[in-house]
Amino acid sequence: MRRFPYLPAVVDTVEIPRLLSPTSLSKALECCLSAALTATVRPGERLPPDPKAILRTVFHQLVEGAVNGQLDTGPDSSAAIRTTLNRLLCEKERYLASTDLAHYVPLSETITFLEFLDRRARAIANAKRHLASRRPSASAMDVAMPVGAERPIVSEPLRLTGRIDLLELENGEVIIRDLKTGNVRDANGAITQHISFQMRLYGLLARAIFPDKRIRLVVEHDQSEEIAFDADEIERADEERRQLLERLPPGPAEAANLANVGIHCRWCDVRHLCSRYRSEAPRLWSIPRNDYALPLDLWGAIADRPQSSASGEFSLRIRDDAGRQVAIVALDQRHGPWAEMGLGQRLWFFGLQPRGELRNAANQYSQPTNFRELKTAAGEKRAYQLRVFLQESNTTH
Repeated sequence: MRRFPYLPAVVDTVEIPRLLSPTSLSKALECCLSAALTATVRPGERLPPDPKAILRTVFHQLVEGAVNGQLDTGPDSSAAIRTTLNRLLCEKERYLASTDLAHYVPLSETITFLEFLDRRARAIANAKRHLASRRPSASAMDVAMPVGAERPIVSEPLRLTGRIDLLELENGEVIIRDLKTGNVRDANGAITQHISFQMRLYGLLARAIFPDKRIRLVVEHDQSEEIAFDADEIERADEERRQLLERLPPGPAEAANLANVGIHCRWCDVRHLCSRYRSEAPRLWSIPRNDYALPLDLWGAIADRPQSSASGEFSLRIRDDAGRQVAIVALDQRHGPWAEMGLGQRLWFFGLQPRGELRNAANQYSQPTNFRELKTAAGEKRAYQLRVFLQESNTTH
């Protein structure tokens, strides 16, 4: 049986690369450590990805195939697109089934069926739109780099590097398109700050390559939506870039000085390596808050030996580091030998699901004292991203 992985050590010193991607740098808007670790931590050392992120990669592959004329054969373009998408999904699921993410298969069931259909329809529509509008790449005499899908772009002076989803040259203008199949809007209905800033960073990169051309930034979701990139926006984005990079000079840096604990921790896949998050989160668990829910994580000492059910699921009670008694039920046996865990052993859970509501009677966000992994009622979603670590007895946290 698989053994519980040991809790990794926190990152004390991080090596900040000279070049950062727009995605990495946009994380620095909230946490500079997240930006640095996103650029340096290997995929296998991160917490598991959201299934939606895996679906996004498949849908991106579909649109890239449409742009590059690399779809599977079919009686017409619609059939070719659907055949290609089905193949890409099957290939991804075969790969996942061979990894510790086998429980993500089938991908269509990791989100609601209606959401899957919606995201699938957006991907197909994007593929059709760009297949219909596909133009031959401009010659090297016309542009400094080829146009098309997944184009690498880099600027040493800007300290930026990345890949553009879709780069087009049309009527003397450079158009950068970012392909989205999920939600792109904030609570006020505007394109989120992160997406807007990422797009403008790509715009700055494009200006360095095409200094004499107008740059347009377009987010492709259920419609084509342009991001403002006039002279004022260019100046603001470049100033923000400079300020963020001043906090991220190339070379070694103390990780704790770069970290910031907040709402963004919920979506950070390297938070388990952050000393500030691991030390500050328990204090926050006991404090109801009005602004946002904390990550659904938990760690502490086993208070009652794990109990198994007839279905092979396990449950246990933890005395967490905030001094609370916490119950966790419906744990999958895939994590390790639950029955061998004894009283006092310390376990760390990242990415649980709550049992019940996250808001208390006063309508404040309250960290749960009841968690689960697998579904326990109709309409619930499995904790797909859950990682469980065993803390070595000689390891400090």
